[in-house]
Amino acid sequence: MANPILPVQSGANLPGLETEENIQKAMAQDAEMDYYEDALGLEPGDVEEEIVELEDGSVIVNYQEKQSPRKNPEFYENLAESFDEGTLQALATEYLDLIDADKESRSQRDKQYEEGLRRTGLGKDAPGGATFDGASKVVHPVMAEACVDFAASTAKELLPPDGLVKSNIKGEADRIKEETADRKVNFLNWQLTEQVPEYRDEMEQLLTQLPLGGSQFLKWRWDEEQKRPICEWVAIDNILLPYASTNFYTAQRVTEVQDITEDTFLQRVEAGIYLDIDSEYSSDAPLNDQTRSEKANNKIEGKDMPSKNIDGLRRVYEITCFMRLDEDDQTQGQRAPYILMIDETTSKVLGLYRNWEANDEKFEKLDWYVEFKFIPWRGA
Repeated sequence: MANPILPVQSGANLPGLETEENIQKAMAQDAEMDYYEDALGLEPGDVEEEIVELEDGSVIVNYQEKQSPRKNPEFYENLAESFDEGTLQALATEYLDLIDADKESRSQRDKQYEEGLRRTGLGKDAPGGATFDGASKVVHPVMAEACVDFAASTAKELLPPDGLVKSNIKGEADRIKEETADRKVNFLNWQLTEQVPEYRDEMEQLLTQLPLGGSQFLKWRWDEEQKRPICEWVAIDNILLPYASTNFYTAQRVTEVQDITEDTFLQRVEAGIYLDIDSEYSSDAPLNDQTRSEKANNKIEGKDMPSKNIDGLRRVYEITCFMRLDEDDQTQGQRAPYILMIDETTSKVLGLYRNWEANDEKFEKLDWYVEFKFIPWRGA
């Protein structure tokens, strides 16, 4: 299995961090840094290193290298709140058409994943075998066993009990750098083993499905309600890429298909992640179409789609893409990365966020998904 590329970013959380308490803390930290800059005769931006050693041997540790959403909430706001309705509707129409094209171009990948799930024999509908009258089918669970064995052996490397993170100091190491590195390692390992309890479970699910799907994805995001980062496994049949994509991380657009309940939808509206659009839940609303892989997995799980949409399931597309928006005063129409959220039921934009660090003149895209490849191959 190819080593996954882990996205590294600081302070890049989209909505939900703009609480009064967090803003006050950020302002206090800014004031403290301004005090030390004035005392040392430094101009803003002079402090680029994490650790600045003074002539008397003392040091100043700079924790404010980049602006986070707490420090600059206006930059990370939902742009859909300020854009006019015509612009948003044009974006929704354009990207819904692109999503339909991406579904068609990647439909074979869904079929391949479905066949892998069926050949495990766990759903009692494995393809192939005798078809004449009176014939019996015998399915050997060799593929299921292979998936479990692969996940178990991989988990030993990726999910060690004491944590995965290790330090790598670039340049000449000294005591201060080593102590700083140790603190970072301890903190990140604490996050993965204790603060984010679902990390191991999501990774185990991902690893068992990786040989069947060829690629799987782990998504990270900040949860304002729990005040911590959370992660979730995203199956390959719920990720759509354009036909011309040659690499997941450089694709023109990456679409995650999310089927969420009405309760989850309302939670995101209340948290300010989505716009409060005019849309009422109805149990008679049609359920969303399932992928072939999802149908095959439902047989393995032993569940059937209900006749009524009692949980208010609705489909939302979260699109990580590059756009040229003249309406964005930060880019002046230049190509830049954004996150666009569209409600399929109403064909309306729910959210539009800048997807780069504040003050980043290169508009470098922030990655929220980690791609795990079973066999590195041509294309994405």
